[in-house]
Amino acid sequence: MSAGRADDTLVKVAQAGNQALAEMWKDVLHNNGIPSMLRMAGGLTAYVTFAAPYDIFVLTSKADEARDLLAAYNEDEGDLALGRDADEGDEDGAQPYWMEGADEEKP
Repeated sequence: MSAGRADDTLVKVAQAGNQALAEMWKDVLHNNGIPSMLRMAGGLTAYVTFAAPYDIFVLTSKADEARDLLAAYNEDEGDLALGRDADEGDEDGAQPYWMEGADEEKP
């Protein structure tokens, strides 16, 4: 990652359902000037599989921009890109699936 502000730390902005989706989202961020880092979610890194979820981290100074970009990207792709059926709604106002836990963990 390129150097940001001196007080910049990494912050989780999303969780992808698998490695392929995480790499795609990382490319979307990179192509828009936002460096990012992937880390397999959970503690069983010895049992990494292609289907394991991945957390996506960016610098704090880029977090809002990254969330906005991923939200717009996933809105265009539809609910299947988020790992849920199209008829599953967010009636209770909950965060989208891919943003659950964002800002709660630091690497």
